[in-house]
Amino acid sequence: MQTSIKKEKIIFHIDMDAFFASCTQAKYKQLRNKPIAIAYNNKHSIIVAASYESRKYGIKSAMNLVEAKKKCPNLIVVEPEHSLYIETSKKIWELIGEKFSKKIEVASIDECYLDVSDLININKSVKTIALEIQHEIYSKFKLTCSIGISWNKFLAKMGTDLQKPSGITILTPQNFKEKIWNLNIGKMIGVGNVTGASLIKNDINTIGELAQISDAKIYEILGRNGLILKQKANGIDDSVVSVQNNENKSISNEVTLNRPTNNLEELEAIVKQITEHIFLRINIRNLLVKTVFVHVRYVWKNKNNETFNITKHHLGRSKQITLENYENNFEILYASILECFYYLQNPEKDISLIGVGFTNLINVMQYNKQISFEDDPEKLNLTKPKVLEIIRDMNKKSKNLIITADKLQTSNPIQKKFIDKNIDKKISNKKK
Repeated sequence: MQTSIKKEKIIFHIDMDAFFASCTQAKYKQLRNKPIAIAYNNKHSIIVAASYESRKYGIKSAMNLVEAKKKCPNLIVVEPEHSLYIETSKKIWELIGEKFSKKIEVASIDECYLDVSDLININKSVKTIALEIQHEIYSKFKLTCSIGISWNKFLAKMGTDLQKPSGITILTPQNFKEKIWNLNIGKMIGVGNVTGASLIKNDINTIGELAQISDAKIYEILGRNGLILKQKANGIDDSVVSVQNNENKSISNEVTLNRPTNNLEELEAIVKQITEHIFLRINIRNLLVKTVFVHVRYVWKNKNNETFNITKHHLGRSKQITLENYENNFEILYASILECFYYLQNPEKDISLIGVGFTNLINVMQYNKQISFEDDPEKLNLTKPKVLEIIRDMNKKSKNLIITADKLQTSNPIQKKFIDKNIDKKISNKKK
């Protein structure tokens, strides 16, 4: 293997298989080998994660729960257990960093890049190292992972998706064209729905066709991003595994809806689930957030029977809010996300995609927050027994929110409405 990748770097991309669902099955033995879905059990929920047993029925992430139950009547729905995912993820990446290589870049809660260039020697091949990693993770956590191996991050990540679950794929300068050039363009990392539609419209249907198109043509279609994608299709990617990237400048996630809708309740539920998902990611890295943003894409209805043009018909809108202070409190961040969403939402237009993100991030250890009058619970009069009792009750019954007295005060009207609503509900319940 050492003679196959004649490059300076050897990069692993480690991707945990169906991570949320697999963590749940590992913890609860009675759920092993059963079709399970991670989702809140209500009609507006979407699937956060699906076990491989449920995927056999066509169930996948972002699918509406009602639709999923029709496909698999015996589907077991398990509510997200965020603390389990965070703790397991931390332990896995700590294990990899301690036992294999310190050059680890955590890309998300369930995937990382590993530079193992210094580990390769005559007695140990890259495949041997990959097998050892899989064995260590499974023996300690009863979880499987897939590993892509190449001389750059792009091809390593492409390799991971070629054999799942529990696969090991090695892409070399000699075989990468054979392995990925025949794949549909939509399978390429970095090509989303809109970009894919533009490429297909211009008769670029595979990764190989993108790799061989002229620079002038791809620039005409996609601009500078098109040139970057073409380079990657040809195996050119100079990005390095960076430990510093473990503290991302931006963390986001988006969901393409199987069934576009303008139903506010359904859209709110999706926004909340995406926010919870990326909130996990900032927690695992001990990050604070200064700016939140939301992106939506409306359905293009083509009333004039026109040919789709990415510039003319791209119906996306975005909104961001920069907070007064850095935050890692769910209620505050979620309320700001809702404010962005309400600004964008149009009851007359169906939404086909929702994206939520945090940017302008900083590690909590690097942030020395100035103590102000507003931070003092006594001056805020939030130490009253009645208030603390309500807070304890909310935390005890909630599976998702950790609420503290010093975070319940805010000048933002949307945030205040969100927090007051929860407190009023608890007070009302206590009176009954």
